Amino acid sequence: MKLIQAYFRLLNYPQAMQVKRYFNEQYEYKPATNNKAFSNITTGGLSVYGLESQILDAVDFVEKHGFRYELCFEHPTTITKRIVQDLKDKKLII
Repeated sequence: MKLIQAYFRLLNYPQAMQVKRYFNEQYEYKPATNNKAFSNITTGGLSVYGLESQILDAVDFVEKHGFRYELCFEHPTTITKRIVQDLKDKKLII
């Protein structure tokens, strides 16, 4: 089974902490020591690392709580830089 990394963007800090706590309580190094699932706060979002099923469970948790989010597979700062550059290219910002 392959571990993947995903990022939740647009969560506020208390929401990110709630998802982080849920994910780590459910999955961090469980059910076996070779499962390296974990979650942590990163610049611009919440990082989750685990099996696809574990990440989908985190998505279900977020949706159940009605949090606004975006799930991506690039680091949030990369996406933010691209958004800013697109706005500069369109001369909408300097």
